Amino acid sequence: MLHPKRWIRLGLITGIGSTIGAVILFTLVNHFGLDFISGNFASITTTQTWIVTEKFFNRYGLYVVFLVSLTPFTQQPAIILAALGKTTLPSLLIVVLIGRVTKYLIMAYISSHAPHIITKMKWFKEELSDSGVETK
Repeated sequence: MLHPKRWIRLGLITGIGSTIGAVILFTLVNHFGLDFISGNFASITTTQTWIVTEKFFNRYGLYVVFLVSLTPFTQQPAIILAALGKTTLPSLLIVVLIGRVTKYLIMAYISSHAPHIITKMKWFKEELSDSGVETK
């Protein structure tokens, strides 16, 4: 946020990092199966997020992974279901990368430009001034 011109780099790095995490989880689940999930995430398969994601994944497949990648919802259940559903790694990689990079680019843009936009609002300037914060 201190360097608004760097929002693209920040969005790309965050999106790529999140995608790498998804690929690692996908690979582990793909290799070790449901036993890996049960052993390391004992209660994940009983959560409401898991139940809802499973229903949607069974019906819509990778569209669910893409939509989850765009949202602030946790993507691990969708990634696990994709791995258990024998989704291919390249297709998962593309879907998650596009979704996460898009999400984080939007978030980085908004967060890097919001302070400049907010300080232009007259009522907000007064609030900042009352709090002892000076704006240009």
